[in-house]
Amino acid sequence: MTPRTRATVTLTAAALLTAACAQVRPPPPAGSDPLPPASQPTPASSATPASQSSPVSSCPQPPVTPYQGAPAVLGLNAKGVPPPLWSSAIGDVAALDGQTAFTITGRTAECVLAVNTATGQPLWNWSAARHPQVMAVTAGQGIVIAATGHGHGTAPAAVYPLIDHLTVLNAATGRQLWTVPLTGHGQGDGDGQWIPAAITDGIVIVTENDGTVEALDAQTGTLVWKDDIPSTCHPNAQGSPAASIFTAEPIIGYQCAHASELTALNPATGAPRWTWQAPSGWTFNLPPESAQTAGITAVIASGPGQPATSTPNRHTWLLGPRGYDPVQIVAIDDTTGRPVWVLDDVAASADVYASDGQTCAASPYGVECLNTATGAEAWQWRAAVAPSQEPGLPTNTAAAANGRLYDIAATPAAARINPESTTQRSAPGTFILQVRDIATGHVITTRPLSAYYGGGSSVVVSVDDPPGVAAADGPMVLVTPEFGEPGAVEGFDMMTG
Repeated sequence: MTPRTRATVTLTAAALLTAACAQVRPPPPAGSDPLPPASQPTPASSATPASQSSPVSSCPQPPVTPYQGAPAVLGLNAKGVPPPLWSSAIGDVAALDGQTAFTITGRTAECVLAVNTATGQPLWNWSAARHPQVMAVTAGQGIVIAATGHGHGTAPAAVYPLIDHLTVLNAATGRQLWTVPLTGHGQGDGDGQWIPAAITDGIVIVTENDGTVEALDAQTGTLVWKDDIPSTCHPNAQGSPAASIFTAEPIIGYQCAHASELTALNPATGAPRWTWQAPSGWTFNLPPESAQTAGITAVIASGPGQPATSTPNRHTWLLGPRGYDPVQIVAIDDTTGRPVWVLDDVAASADVYASDGQTCAASPYGVECLNTATGAEAWQWRAAVAPSQEPGLPTNTAAAANGRLYDIAATPAAARINPESTTQRSAPGTFILQVRDIATGHVITTRPLSAYYGGGSSVVVSVDDPPGVAAADGPMVLVTPEFGEPGAVEGFDMMTG
């Protein structure tokens, strides 16, 4: 998993020129599941029905190495440290649904790979065919959505994913059901969304490049409803407001001329249920960062502070070094759209996680968890060894599921590694995988991790560049070495060791 630098970006900054491309598909491979009855998608959705299927032969088949030393794919000998259950170069973990992980893989990120999390064994793979590359994957309710396109921009300046197609696959078999071009309806607009689709109640919610939101039947791609930009949201100087999906229900975020807005739509009809207008100057992080539990959605935003005088404002210890612009976490009632509480002074490197009535802000510097209903602090944990500076930090390495919070922490050994060295390497036990009860912060179990190193990149894995938690589905936790073999992932069974 490639680390990324946190940046607060207004939604309109993602409005880029879209170049839609045609896709040619061969007949379905032998042994694929039967085709559903043919449908006639509406012109508005431009969906290609499930009468054809994409090839799978061009995707790589990574070997899985169980019990061979950790991480086996890197060829390291971690004496005294139990190896992972399996390790394999399966690519970047993009989505998790039950015991199946869906990754982006291939030399140019042109494939989607389904992997059994218990064994690391590939289940199926899908090639993006004539599309440039896979930009994002969304999974749930028996389908997988692959967003394809290409990057726009040049580093170190901003680089945005320019998505021009969504393709829906059967999650069990990988067979293509339909594809739709994201051409939008405006002139000079583009779709720069990171994950422009969500799945709910048997439909796929899509944001088009002009701010339009559409609902498509998950099995056929037929248009169910279309929702134009809210009348209260006027274009700003950069053009049409961009829309971004924050939750699958769906809650949609807009950047308008006057302020940012969140709007909850009825998934069956597209009718708005409520709209929350953020205070002037507020912007949402892009890609959208939100977490839901107990009927409340927590969203990371950058703004001047408390959104309303009646909203309880919580202050936290800074989850990062002082001197950098913090962000806020605002909790929104999913039924009314009313802000419930705001958490201030959160480091820009933090992410938000939620499970079983708890909402947590977590960064490489520590974790703070709140009671989701009240915003009252439940517990906090500070990392004993923290990174020396914030710019350039990877996305926080944590995951929440089934009432547990999973994170990786550095031990004192990590602080002794010189990040500028080309000879020092992390040693076994430099990092530990922690599993906590999300309600109390109590450590349920820990697991020392193996040695990690930068390979041919001459990048030393230190406290500034830790391995990361890619996904967790209960007993299985997937860990990415960050600066090791490209696409390397390790599977740890936290129930049996």
